Amino acid sequence: MLYEFITTNHLSVGLELKSFPDISTIYIAGAIEALETGHLRSVCEKRTRATDYDTLAALKETELNRFVSLYQEPTSYNWCLMKFLQEDIYEHFDFCVIDGGATWAGVGFACCLVERLLKPGGWIIINNLNFNFRASRQRNAPFVTKMAEEEQITRQVRCAYDLLLQSNPLFGMFRKHGSLALARKMQSMWSSETRSKNKREVTICNLVDRARHDPDFRAALISSSYKSRTCLPENMLNELGRIRFIDTDQIGPLPTVIDSGTLVVPLERPSWENRVDEATLEAMLEE
Repeated sequence: MLYEFITTNHLSVGLELKSFPDISTIYIAGAIEALETGHLRSVCEKRTRATDYDTLAALKETELNRFVSLYQEPTSYNWCLMKFLQEDIYEHFDFCVIDGGATWAGVGFACCLVERLLKPGGWIIINNLNFNFRASRQRNAPFVTKMAEEEQITRQVRCAYDLLLQSNPLFGMFRKHGSLALARKMQSMWSSETRSKNKREVTICNLVDRARHDPDFRAALISSSYKSRTCLPENMLNELGRIRFIDTDQIGPLPTVIDSGTLVVPLERPSWENRVDEATLEAMLEE
């Protein structure tokens, strides 16, 4: 089914997430070869058992290795997805196959991350929709017996699909095919243009945090003298635009406001003021 689905829909840029190596990588690579273009990134947890399927050897034997990049992570494929996002690989893939890590935490978090990695029109394909640990061959494994009974009997993969994809307004065209569940991303949300809208807020966050610990920098922000100094790069000054920082005695953050077209940013109480020493704190606790 997966081979036909990929070739029929011309899905040439793929991502595969799995807990252990198996022949499915070869089938997906074969589908991409049939399209005569594309590439698969296959992410798998590291395995050291001699009986494990040798994906690399199989790819070389079938001459499909040119269509596949293999990644190995010691604990979870989600760690590799973090690295993809750090590399700014957003809305890049035509499809993602999730076939492993059959827990709410594993598959659920993967769904959230893959949402960022899929192109608009891309597909998530999840295997083992009806899996639960109590009915599996792993039911007596130590990591399973340590689970609460509810976790053992719950179909955690189905929960991830139902709660994180079928309820997600960015997805549609939900389909189930045996143990497989599919969902299509219907609109863009993570383009570079959309994400760049947060740059100003991220810059302000970093400035406010520095001002809590650096007296000279705090004074420069409040007096606006930072604009004529070299403490901020020019591109950061351009991002800030019309902005004014004001001093406050508040411990927690306060919301910014617009005053005559200028963004007013309250600075939180500096860390070097009003600190409670250990002796005073102990006295307060005794009272």
